[in-house]
Amino acid sequence: MAFCTNCGAELPEGAKFCTECGAKVFESENQEPAQPAQVPDSPVQGNYPPPASVENWNAGRTDPQLKTGEPGFAFQNTGKKKNTGLIVGVVILGVVLVAALVFILASMLGTSGAASAGKDILGRYEGVRCFIDGIDIGAEDEWVELKSGGKAQLHLLGDTYNGKWTLDGENLTITESGDEYFGTLRDGVMTVDFYGMAYTFAKDGAQVPETVAQTETAPGGIPTDVRWWEGDWYGWWILQNGTGSWEELSGNFWDACARVWVEDDGTGFIEFWDEDNEAGECFANATVTFTADGTSAAQGTMACGEGSFWNADLTDGAWMVYPDDSPMGPAIGNVICVRGSYVDPDNRGDSFDYEIYLRPWGTEWEDVRSADISEMPYDDMMPAYYDSWYLPLIKDGVTEAPDLVGK
Repeated sequence: MAFCTNCGAELPEGAKFCTECGAKVFESENQEPAQPAQVPDSPVQGNYPPPASVENWNAGRTDPQLKTGEPGFAFQNTGKKKNTGLIVGVVILGVVLVAALVFILASMLGTSGAASAGKDILGRYEGVRCFIDGIDIGAEDEWVELKSGGKAQLHLLGDTYNGKWTLDGENLTITESGDEYFGTLRDGVMTVDFYGMAYTFAKDGAQVPETVAQTETAPGGIPTDVRWWEGDWYGWWILQNGTGSWEELSGNFWDACARVWVEDDGTGFIEFWDEDNEAGECFANATVTFTADGTSAAQGTMACGEGSFWNADLTDGAWMVYPDDSPMGPAIGNVICVRGSYVDPDNRGDSFDYEIYLRPWGTEWEDVRSADISEMPYDDMMPAYYDSWYLPLIKDGVTEAPDLVGK
């Protein structure tokens, strides 16, 4: 009996086609009906023959087409060129926007500072006047220049300095060598205090207001007792606050003499020499002006003009001398003190302050020797050569200071 290999139906003898499914009947087919394949419970080694060729094992296989951007699938390169120009452009635009925002915020926060200063603030301010203790000594050839970026340049007392400046509203601060100087800046007029001197500077064309100090220091004429200054003086000078090569000499003092010439027009000249100078030498000299302003003393005041202290220039107002302001206390009269500062022009790191104590030649100092030292600037205010050199000279009637001190 024959059976269809396709559906298993019984075939009539000699049939060419299955009467049930129509499948063609082959003579070599098994006469038994097809049985379903038995699948083992677990794989059995050797039941799955390897492919005839490893190279052809994956032949005809089609990889699944992955969709980009769909969860669970990796992004695939479509082969298109990346739009790098667009990416770079977006990055640059972002940087520009951030920089613009920073600039706007800085401008909003710092409109009153040096960084945001307009051209109306920047520029040179020429010296108009300079007051010392109520006396206008002038500020000719002195100036302050405010530059962009908070930089400043100052020309004061014959020297030029570099510094910085800031402006908070109308409040001006100038910094030079670590020191701060304060003032105001308004309508092209600058007021600032340098070294105890009240300066006024102004831009070209600015309206400088009159001040009370100007009215109080109107020309007052020559002091009635101006001749009191004329002649020779004796005393000593001390070096203080030394820096650089002068630091070790701080506190040292030297006996010194001075000579003052007075002209009829209230001008004059002064020179100083000490125990280290040879005959005809001096360590300082300057033109001076005598005025009745700023003091009730009949002698008036003596103001420094142009001159020199060793190798450094002295300029107008480097120091002022008041005979009624005794540095030794009210009990000691007929004494003056010249105070100033020295800065080596060849090395600004070498500097010191100086004080020169003088009394008219021929004056005895016994009142100083016996005075209460608590009222004195120093424990010992007597010249070193007073007893051995000066006192014998005046006892012998010497009326002029010798060219050599202490010898």
